[in-house]
Amino acid sequence: MTIFSSRLRTILANKTPARGIWLSPRLAALPLPILRYDDPFLPFGKDSISATRDLACVYVFDLAAYMALGAPGVVALERTIHYANAGGDVLTVLHGPLASACYLTACGETAFAVAGVTVSDPALVDVYAAQHEAGVFVVGVPEWGGSRLVITGEATQLTVVAQDQQIVIPLGGDAVVYASRGEDFALAARARLLEMSDD
Repeated sequence: MTIFSSRLRTILANKTPARGIWLSPRLAALPLPILRYDDPFLPFGKDSISATRDLACVYVFDLAAYMALGAPGVVALERTIHYANAGGDVLTVLHGPLASACYLTACGETAFAVAGVTVSDPALVDVYAAQHEAGVFVVGVPEWGGSRLVITGEATQLTVVAQDQQIVIPLGGDAVVYASRGEDFALAARARLLEMSDD
C-alpha cells in the first residue's frame, strides 16, 4: 500500500477533507440529458468527474454496474478511468470485489490501469500489491485490520492503512451522483459532495 498511500497523502495536501465518489451507473437512474447518448455511461462518468475532481481524492468504479451494459459498458469503464487518471490528481479504484488473481493483467497499465482494487479474500492482498504496487482493499471481512472497503446501509468508506496510520475516505454514492436528473446533474453532484463533507 506504500505507493497508493504516498500518492494519497500528496493529493490530500491540496484536497481536504478526504472524500471520494462511488460510480455505479445504472440506465434507469441516469440523468435524462445523458440518455440521448448511445454510450451514456461515458459522458455520465466524465461529467461527474469534471464537476468534482477538485474536491475528490478517489473515484471507485463498480465493475458489475459497467458490465451490466455489456461490451459498451466495459469500454466506457476503461475510458472513464483513463479520463480520471489523466489529471494525476486523483486515485482510481476498481471494485469487484475480485475473487481471484485472474484479473491481474486487466488491472494493469495495459488495460484499466487503476491505482487500487477491492478483493474478497485477504489472501489476495499480497498478490495484487506485488504485481502492480496497487492499493488493495478487502471487502466483507470484518476482522481484517488492513486497508478495507466498508459498505453499510448508511455509508460507504475506504480505509487506507499504512505505517500504523489510518486514512478514512467517505465515498459519496447514489445520493451524490444522482442528486439531480436534469441538465444540472453534475453541479448537483458537486454540491451534494460538499454537503456530505460538512455532515
